[in-house]
Amino acid sequence: MGKNIARKALCMILALSLVLGTAAMAFAAGSPNKNLIPKETATYVKTGGSNVAMKEVTKNQKALLYDGKVQDPKTKKWYKVAKINAGAFSKATKLKVLKIKWKHQVTVDKKAFKGLSKKQIKKIKVKVTKKMSKKNFKKLKKQLKKAGIKSKNIKRVKL
Repeated sequence: MGKNIARKALCMILALSLVLGTAAMAFAAGSPNKNLIPKETATYVKTGGSNVAMKEVTKNQKALLYDGKVQDPKTKKWYKVAKINAGAFSKATKLKVLKIKWKHQVTVDKKAFKGLSKKQIKKIKVKVTKKMSKKNFKKLKKQLKKAGIKSKNIKRVKL
């Protein structure tokens, strides 16, 4: 009788640890780091060194959050987004809010929103992290204005 109780207790402990372990893994898998650009969201081109350029947004969403870092799925090497190419947001027809969380200087092509109507481009709100220096923010704002984003829609906020 004593062995039977010990065996049942051991089985209960094992089952409980499996359930808790599975739940923890599911929670971790369900909440990826939202600061990183998922590989399905955009395509990139290597520009040299540890830099890449955003070639095209492939997922049509209302809001996009970019951290400025991309991991190559094959080599697991991290790259810094240094440029947003012309036509990068051409397929993002539902885009309303673009959140930029990177701190480094990035070049935005003046035709980055090519393919969207002027009406759509003027409605896009860009939120930039306050951690970006004022100098880099001014450069980014100037480039976004050339791309067609209204000046009043480009704001520095806490992200």
